[in-house]
Amino acid sequence: MKHNLRSILLLAGLMLFMGGCGPKFLGEELKEGYIKYNITYPNPGDKEGLIGVLPDQMLLSFKENKVRTDLKAGFGMFSLSTISHEPNTKLTHLCRIITSKYVVDLDQNGAQEMLKLFPKYSVEPLGEVKEIAGYTCKSAKITDTDNPDLSFKVFYTDKIKVNAPNWFTPFHQIDGMLMEYEIDKFNMHMKLVAEEVSSDSIAVETFKRPGGYKPINYPSLEGKLEKIMDDQ
Repeated sequence: MKHNLRSILLLAGLMLFMGGCGPKFLGEELKEGYIKYNITYPNPGDKEGLIGVLPDQMLLSFKENKVRTDLKAGFGMFSLSTISHEPNTKLTHLCRIITSKYVVDLDQNGAQEMLKLFPKYSVEPLGEVKEIAGYTCKSAKITDTDNPDLSFKVFYTDKIKVNAPNWFTPFHQIDGMLMEYEIDKFNMHMKLVAEEVSSDSIAVETFKRPGGYKPINYPSLEGKLEKIMDDQ
């Protein structure tokens, strides 16, 4: 269960809201905008009944090398957001559980300690390319170093101009914005694919740490999310 909750935070660290007209030109370089991801659950098996309470979208906003991701689940019962204020410097997790609000602030060292709780991946560049949301994406093979039988492909683009967009995730070796990837969560296999990229302006306030949240540490946040999922 803890691995699954780390995965949802990863999603929130990768880890996204609605927008307008999309990029002016398909595949253009962008320094500001948002990416909307579609989430599916291949081969759910006897867990199919849970799909209705799991996230089906993720939104990533970016501007001036800042990134914010937003994720909602449990019929809106809780939400998770992650704000990367600058690459390799500061990370903020925001969590709302019904009416309770919690925040975890991490500096670079704290973020590195958090990453020790996630799987370690090796990255092998591949020659395959794929068109996703108007962008021609490069590919790589990801392998869990502790479980070499677990591997999958990711697709990413260097046209989204954010420095080190994956610095706080297990995909930190990939120098590009992930547009398609897979991850295990809730003992289910998830697939995330970018379905829309927009060049809409993003308000500076999007990346500000809001007030009214109770500071807690990362393990405490995991514990609260674990309780929510155990109650489903």
